[in-house]
Amino acid sequence: MDGVVLPTTHDIVIFRGTHQFNQDITGPDFQFGNVKGLFEQDTFMVSTAIGGWARQEEKFPQCTITFGDRLTYFRNAREYDFESTLQASANLCVVSLSIPINSMALLIGEESTKNLLRFLNVSADPSIAVHEIPMRITQILQSAVNPRLTGSMKRLYCQSKSLEYLCELVELMEKSEAQTLHVEEKNSIIQDIHNDLVNHPGRLPTLTEIAQNYGMSARSLNTLFTQEFGLTINQCITRSRMEKAHELIQNSDIALKLIADKFGYSHVNHFITAFKREFGYTPGSLRK
Repeated sequence: MDGVVLPTTHDIVIFRGTHQFNQDITGPDFQFGNVKGLFEQDTFMVSTAIGGWARQEEKFPQCTITFGDRLTYFRNAREYDFESTLQASANLCVVSLSIPINSMALLIGEESTKNLLRFLNVSADPSIAVHEIPMRITQILQSAVNPRLTGSMKRLYCQSKSLEYLCELVELMEKSEAQTLHVEEKNSIIQDIHNDLVNHPGRLPTLTEIAQNYGMSARSLNTLFTQEFGLTINQCITRSRMEKAHELIQNSDIALKLIADKFGYSHVNHFITAFKREFGYTPGSLRK
């Protein structure tokens, strides 16, 4: 076995182990032994294997998992303790990533971190899940330890690959969310969001707040909304509010300042600018 443990900034740690077996000695399976460790805080762990499989008898929580090639192993825990068995019929390269969840939130954002853990079924501590991940994404993590680099450049390259891997997982999650929603369910959710926002008084909630309320990522929500209405959430609601404001201005003597406040504009000048952008003329021209 040839192994390397490479710590980087943000408490990211990459482990790479290359296992070369002589079957005359080891047989088809190799009992690697017990592996255990303890983190100071909740930590997200990923393990990939290329060339074969690895099987682990886990204690936290108690379960047996097998990963390798397209199957990737994910964990959320402060402690790990398992007995490992490796396939010895082929040379095996295992690459693992660990990063504190707080550090992960700093790098890819709290919303993306929360949604990704939920998507991978590892929101709880402790929890373990195995998922089929496209090989192109797995290869990013597998290439994180570059033997041609040394010192700070090696750590920087490792960190960049770790971040690239996490971002690819987030993108995979967002595409999966958009594709797996049933058409009728998707249309119903998007229509509910549209109706809620059109009738929402005052300041609109942010895209992130809306997405959290419906258990989706902001990007997936905006993509689905655009597919349904041909406009982003902000464009759609702004247009609806401007049309209602246009009707109020034309058919009432309510002051522009009150109308602006009703539709979430803290300054009447901002309302006038948005109105002119939508219709090509100022709201005051309707009352001349």
